Amino acid sequence: MLIQTRLKELVELGKAYAYLSQKVDFLRKNGTGAGFICTSVSSLAGELGISLESSRRALQAFADSGILSMSTWRYDLWREVNWREWRSVSFFYNRDDSNYVRLRLA
Repeated sequence: MLIQTRLKELVELGKAYAYLSQKVDFLRKNGTGAGFICTSVSSLAGELGISLESSRRALQAFADSGILSMSTWRYDLWREVNWREWRSVSFFYNRDDSNYVRLRLA
């Protein structure tokens, strides 16, 4: 059972990594004209048929590796806040920005 669960997690992460790699390619090809892509953990999970946890882990991995930069809008600060400033699960569920995160090339 544990092996099946771990295998499922790896397959889900693979799907998310492939999806995010396509978004990185899109941003690279379109340069600064593309600016950023908005996504949410729930939309990524729904589109790929994966768990919310796998969606979050993939986004975090791309941001932590320096491939993508993630930010979200915070009304209390009246500015975008980067993932490096607000390293918390609540970053992905920020109601100020309708649970969206902005993905940019790092």
